[in-house]
Amino acid sequence: MSRSRRPSMLPLDASSSSGGARTPPWYRHGPVLLAALALVVFAALVGSSRERSPSDVADPRASSTREVIVDAVRTHRAEANAVWAPEPALVVDVDELQCDEDDAPTVDADAPPSAPTWVAPPTPVALVGDSITFEHGEVYAAALAACGAPDAVIDARSGRMITTTDGNPFGPIPSGLAAIEMIERTVDPGVWLIELGVNDVNLGVFDEGGMQCTIKRVLELLDPDDVVFWVGTWTVGPRAHLAAEFTTSLETHDRITVLDWPAVAEELVYDGLHPTSEGARQLAAMYCDCLS
Repeated sequence: MSRSRRPSMLPLDASSSSGGARTPPWYRHGPVLLAALALVVFAALVGSSRERSPSDVADPRASSTREVIVDAVRTHRAEANAVWAPEPALVVDVDELQCDEDDAPTVDADAPPSAPTWVAPPTPVALVGDSITFEHGEVYAAALAACGAPDAVIDARSGRMITTTDGNPFGPIPSGLAAIEMIERTVDPGVWLIELGVNDVNLGVFDEGGMQCTIKRVLELLDPDDVVFWVGTWTVGPRAHLAAEFTTSLETHDRITVLDWPAVAEELVYDGLHPTSEGARQLAAMYCDCLS
């Protein structure tokens, strides 16, 4: 057990005055000052240790979903310009894509699920996504290549929303519509894998409705015979019900086959939103099933 060494004091000169020299203040109070200094140093060390304590680090699951999204965008913002496809135009004239939110497809509960018109590779394949795709782009690219689509176009941006760049605290990230329009015009895929919607849910785009209009705007950009697979949207927190509602809205469209990511997502994400490595492999397997 280490001890502080008391500094030596110079002896008083007994001959300096009769009856002995008067003890100076610094000599009388030296021990007290040293004890106070030791307490200050100890408190500083404890405070420094506490700042570094893992127990004081905020658990991402305890943060609001919006904070998780914002943190994810901040993490990947620096890399978001070097993704998987040429940079799409930032603006699509979505006003020309007319739709009526009340004009939603009707669903016959007794009807069997519709099967998409099949177009197998080597028809070009495109995957358009947000940070869920961006974080594991290499995994999805390798899986698609192994499953018969080595030239698949993958365009992913952290923080991407479907129809807008507004409201994102990190600036104008190209929208999903912009990416889809660019890829449709330059590559003309026959198979689309779409992983979009969670940022629209978490950043408030769907707070006033508009889900059906958003889906229709995407479909109107595609060729009528394109095959469309869309990853079901899943998140945690107070907007989880909106994610489920958006997935249900996707299921009302005969052209769209919804991939049931919500059924397994809870055990395969690390922050309430983004897939773990195993989650990415599971999602990649879903993509492969689309092409098998």
